[in-house]
Amino acid sequence: MKNLIVNGKQEFMGMEIPVIEGGFGEGQKVVLAKTIASIHNIELKEVNRLINRNIDRFSKNDLIDCLSASESLRSFAKENDLIGSNRTQNVFILSQRGYTKLVAMMDNSNDKKWEVMNNLIDEYFTLRAKEKSGQANNFKTTEEFLIYQLQEQLKVKKELQEQGAKLNEVNQEVTRMKDCMLSDINKDNWRDECRKVLFKTACRMARVDDELDRDDYLSTLHESAWKLLKERMHCNVNARLKHIKGRMLANGATKTQVSKLNRLDVLEQDDKLKSAYIGIVQEIAMKH
Repeated sequence: MKNLIVNGKQEFMGMEIPVIEGGFGEGQKVVLAKTIASIHNIELKEVNRLINRNIDRFSKNDLIDCLSASESLRSFAKENDLIGSNRTQNVFILSQRGYTKLVAMMDNSNDKKWEVMNNLIDEYFTLRAKEKSGQANNFKTTEEFLIYQLQEQLKVKKELQEQGAKLNEVNQEVTRMKDCMLSDINKDNWRDECRKVLFKTACRMARVDDELDRDDYLSTLHESAWKLLKERMHCNVNARLKHIKGRMLANGATKTQVSKLNRLDVLEQDDKLKSAYIGIVQEIAMKH
């Protein structure tokens, strides 16, 4: 990346832009973020912000950051007046591939960007470079060149979609982890929170595997939670529930009142069992 040279200037769309070669390969042209800002009629800080916001989407064959690279690159930037008014900002230099990615990230409402990109690739990156190396006849027709451009854009689009899919997976994982976490402060809503976590887990499992529907998974998760509670706490919740119901009847409660009791009511009367159950629900959600 150290063999960058300024090889004069070239007229493009009524302005002169510096011709810079090297950095990614012998004789390969690159373009400055400062130049991109000029030809697209946007501020340099907007170009830099767009690059910095998507820095992980650029590979080592897409982008050079002079001010975080070697001393020779920093000197190159300074000697050739490639730094804007803010001397502390990064100086980004992009290959054709990197520039194409950057254009794909720009505001989609600006149709002019595609015309500018096609012209720059045609007049600066591709055809002029091929004329210099004697390879201009690789594209026998304009249609062939346009097909080549389209294929390159599709590659970039696919890469961006893959990056977006990976980011979406991370966001879903973060959301799942948040769903698994129950409040340690608000003990009044522990029943509803546990139900919600198990319900969301069942929905997630049903989307992944179509063999069973959500209700089947939900039933399985509930039974797994009670089974684990029995094994870890050595407690028969069903037996406790039966004992509580018998005691209520003996104390004059109606059958309707007694029938409304369930296993969660048993946990309500025992903080250790309640805490253990909440932990088990979290654990189940994290595993699925």
